[in-house]
Amino acid sequence: MQYTWEYVEWDECVVPTSQFGIDVTSKDDFGHGLTEYTVEGCGNVDPESEDCVDTRDATLIAPFGGVLIILVSHLHSTALDSSLWGEDGRLLCHSPPIYGNGTEAGNEDGYVVGVVSCYPAPGSPASRIIQGERLHYQVKYSKVDGPHTGVMGLLAVQIVRDLPQKPNLLLLSLNHLTAFVSWISKSPVSLVTSLKESLGL
Repeated sequence: MQYTWEYVEWDECVVPTSQFGIDVTSKDDFGHGLTEYTVEGCGNVDPESEDCVDTRDATLIAPFGGVLIILVSHLHSTALDSSLWGEDGRLLCHSPPIYGNGTEAGNEDGYVVGVVSCYPAPGSPASRIIQGERLHYQVKYSKVDGPHTGVMGLLAVQIVRDLPQKPNLLLLSLNHLTAFVSWISKSPVSLVTSLKESLGL
């Protein structure tokens, strides 16, 4: 297997990205979960029923806000679905598995050969998250023919962080000027009173 790496010169059009992840076995933070887990079987239950679906949920407080560039789950065979929602219930990413249906390499029947990734379509607005909002990640696996051991539900998130907001110096200056003009326009008696109040006299 060979890879070809390319690079471009750094300029103002190149924007760095940051990453974080969500583990469906963790309830608070990536890296604090089990990573792998076991999906038990469902016995003689109707394989099409919800009783034969293992659903796991995890939440994560967004460590920073910004524009979502790409999101993709890591799933194993027997996975059914995975999704990420924002705190207000908006769908941020639907990342289901892709199963092969042949015999050739990369298309093996019954195996996960890919996972749908989420990224902004050209010309469409990108999804955003806000620092501190609670993200909800859900992964579903089939229990049919279980138990299934060593399965995973991991989500990788790549994001362009929001830049710190710079103070609007012009607006601040205008506000100060307005306050100053208002202050000096007072009568001499009011001006003396204001000075005394400001000095605590």
